[in-house]
Amino acid sequence: MKLRRTTAHSAATNDETATGDATGASNGSRRTPRMLGQALDRRTALHGIGAFLALPLLEAMQPSALRLGPAPKVPPRLVYVYVPNGVHMPAWTPEREGRNFPTSRILEPLGDLKKKVAVLSGLTHDKARANGDGPGDHARAAATWLTGTQAFKDSSVLRCGISADQLAAAEVGHETRFRSLELGCELGQGSGECDSGYACAYNFNISWKSASQPATQEVNPRKLFDRLFGEATSAESAAAAALRRERGKSLLDYVNDEVRRLRKDLGGNDRQKIEEYLEGLREIERKIDFDSGDDLVLPEGSTKPTGIPKRFSDHCRLMYQMLALALRTDQTRVATFMYLKEVSGRTYPEIDVREGHHALSHHGDNADNHRKLEKINTLHVSLLAEFLRDLDSVVEDRDTLLDHTMVCYGSGISDGDKHNHEDLPTLLAGGGELKRGLKLDRHEQYKKDTPMNDLHLALLDRMGVEPKEFGDAERALSI
Repeated sequence: MKLRRTTAHSAATNDETATGDATGASNGSRRTPRMLGQALDRRTALHGIGAFLALPLLEAMQPSALRLGPAPKVPPRLVYVYVPNGVHMPAWTPEREGRNFPTSRILEPLGDLKKKVAVLSGLTHDKARANGDGPGDHARAAATWLTGTQAFKDSSVLRCGISADQLAAAEVGHETRFRSLELGCELGQGSGECDSGYACAYNFNISWKSASQPATQEVNPRKLFDRLFGEATSAESAAAAALRRERGKSLLDYVNDEVRRLRKDLGGNDRQKIEEYLEGLREIERKIDFDSGDDLVLPEGSTKPTGIPKRFSDHCRLMYQMLALALRTDQTRVATFMYLKEVSGRTYPEIDVREGHHALSHHGDNADNHRKLEKINTLHVSLLAEFLRDLDSVVEDRDTLLDHTMVCYGSGISDGDKHNHEDLPTLLAGGGELKRGLKLDRHEQYKKDTPMNDLHLALLDRMGVEPKEFGDAERALSI
């Protein structure tokens, strides 16, 4: 086992393989001790048999009076989070514009984070409207949300556009182990017709590598864990993971020697950071093992569960926790998280909502439907709030990980009963300490039909991307 520096340029992206490449290590079987005053390299990782653990930003990676060179730059990150079927807008939209706005009922879980959040009203996706193509608003909503283009209505042909996250990934993805991450909580469907003549790929994807190629989401927590913390792309890594589970061992058991060596070179604050990081990783591993039924004795002929938790909230929480670790350890700087597909009929027994989400979204102005939709929307936001708090608890230099991460949350439909694509529910969080920080702690009402693509331009600009054009964008939004 070796403590090594991983070279980002040598790592494969998830465009090329299913798991990413974590090799990229320097030659030699022994770690070279750090010289006095020499900073620990930001790319240092712990390696074991089938294990790869990138490290969070540590004080030992910062320059000191004894060290030469500038401090490692804290990079910007971009995360898009999508919810299907619109939201209950009367309970979403704050009553007043400007700063110090009153928190709406659905946004109440964000109350303690209000100073790091902005609610943006009035944004529109014109290309999600029919524009002569007839019904199919759900397919167009998801397909257009990050691409800004009109999806082609033919179930045998995919034609959309490159999404904003993939434009960002093309700019910064070479600097990290994974070019980008695409996550979700509902299994996709690669072919067939799902919405009034549109291909199913539109309903199931918000991230597009090209006009005809969606970026496939990872929905299985176990597979995501093995992908982020497995050593390589080969069958050998998969075999190592299977052997660990068969022996009942944690991935961390395979890097214990490396952890002990690393601790000797670290100060007290860094040792505490490492302990918190590793304990968080171990807790995720425990949850995955529990939810996948690894601790169950099954009757003969039974099939072991897939590793995907039954409750949406448990599933979503696990995916968020691993995304936070991936950002914290700089394994990626760009990610999308599509909670569920458009037209999702997911039920939520954990909040006593047993009707399907899509059916409820066609509320018919029924008060009981409104109440249940509000409960679903509030659960979705509460899970987002947990993720944001997780990012905000991680100190990077003098700020927090959230301060350097732009999180855009919303939907491509406003009212699920009307299927309208104007005044879209849109929320921004974090990014307040970027070189050009976002203006937070406010509710901004933009003029009618302001293109949603103007927002994408503004976020891409802060990631160092300047596309010549993007859908119907007019100018970068003032945010």
